[in-house]
Amino acid sequence: MNVLLLGGTGGIGKLALQRLLEQGHTVTAMVRHTTDLPVHEQLERVQTTLLDCSETWLEERLGKVDAVISCLGHRPTFSGLFGNPRRLVHDSLNRVLRVLARQPRRPVKIILLGSSGCVNSLRKERLPAPDRLVLTLIRHLVPPHADSEQAAELLASQRRHNPFLEWVVVRPDSLINAENASPYEARVSPVRSPIFNSGESSRINVAHFMVALLSDASLWAQWRHEMPVLYNTSPVADSSN
Repeated sequence: MNVLLLGGTGGIGKLALQRLLEQGHTVTAMVRHTTDLPVHEQLERVQTTLLDCSETWLEERLGKVDAVISCLGHRPTFSGLFGNPRRLVHDSLNRVLRVLARQPRRPVKIILLGSSGCVNSLRKERLPAPDRLVLTLIRHLVPPHADSEQAAELLASQRRHNPFLEWVVVRPDSLINAENASPYEARVSPVRSPIFNSGESSRINVAHFMVALLSDASLWAQWRHEMPVLYNTSPVADSSN
């Protein structure tokens, strides 16, 4: 597949990029600094962001891709959490959707990295009251959480606006680092409290699942227009310790 990758230098994005190339996909990665990316014959490195690139370039690029994977996230710094752009994920995704809506309708897959704290409105999910209270505070105090929620809701609304667009929002629980992929499970909705009893999701497992969605037609059919929550099924040593 021809894949446009956003956030290819982040903790999950760089692992997804490695996996995409191993699986033989052709990748265009948009990053602020191309030196942070490997050199590979199937990788095009583009030094810009979705919010900064020209409309002409984006229209041309999206006219060729089969899938868009967004691993965008806010940097864990004060300016990254509270500075602009506060709606990095939502606004980047919205620009992709606007351009696709102007093009001839054809199947395009979008995979968005979310979190277990984002509820799936299509399934009318409702977290326990204590979780809702804490998440309300986080939503107002930490802009990246609201950004992630709004991006997931934007994709959910596409079922009404663009029937040709297929999507999956991947929701990991508490992220950890691990050297190797390990057993994990995907659930339709959270089975643990994301605040008071969260599970673990290793970044490499999340990356493997996101790429598997493109490589495995049956897996895509299972999770199309869903927001699977990922949990490691066995304890994994955190490689950062």
